[in-house]
Amino acid sequence: MFEVDQDILKVMSQRDMVSIPLEDIYYIESSGRKMNVYCQEDRCISAYGKLNDMEKALEQAWQKAGEGRNRFLRCHQSYLVSERYIQGVYPGHLMVQGNKISITRKYAKIVEERQEDIVKEIKMAHNNDSIGIIKGIAGKYQGAVITIYPHKTIWLGRNPEQVDIVIMSDDVSRKHCSVTYLGQSMGYLVEDCSVNGTFVLGGPRLRSDEENRVPEGAPIYLGSQKNIFQLM
Repeated sequence: MFEVDQDILKVMSQRDMVSIPLEDIYYIESSGRKMNVYCQEDRCISAYGKLNDMEKALEQAWQKAGEGRNRFLRCHQSYLVSERYIQGVYPGHLMVQGNKISITRKYAKIVEERQEDIVKEIKMAHNNDSIGIIKGIAGKYQGAVITIYPHKTIWLGRNPEQVDIVIMSDDVSRKHCSVTYLGQSMGYLVEDCSVNGTFVLGGPRLRSDEENRVPEGAPIYLGSQKNIFQLM
């Protein structure tokens, strides 16, 4: 038994009615006849019910609150995820508070269509200034949202033993390029270590084997325009 009252989820758990602020919920998992609500302070609250009914109730609650959409994302038959706690969207899975949650084929298009909403939620959750985002625009990573913290470096390339983002493409080198986020309004440093080059879309090839300053919002591509990422 459960109900959503404005911004509070109320569930009957072990004969007690438990109130959970929606903003505290990481994700909801369906397991047999029960749902497990994972939330802040490492709590997991179980209650009987169907995930489809929960999704509808949450959507109605957001509509009553004047929101244009449900801020919980269905990515799998068994999972509803809060957009604000998504740490990354990758081909085939989400990262939510350190947990890997699968994206099934049925829901992949929905996740891709919510890419901009996910980016906004991540930025808002970090006050817009403490996190960068590498957003997949074209190629295998289209629809991806990959977070990067200030002064952290992420490597892109073909060799899974050498890079963080693996792109299996003939025009991508084993260790193609690195991306370092400098912080809000400071942009990125991109170092090209490839044969076929790293480019800012509409601009020249970046200088090889040195760090190139790239502004926030710029799209870059690796080798060819089959693999495009935007640095947010």
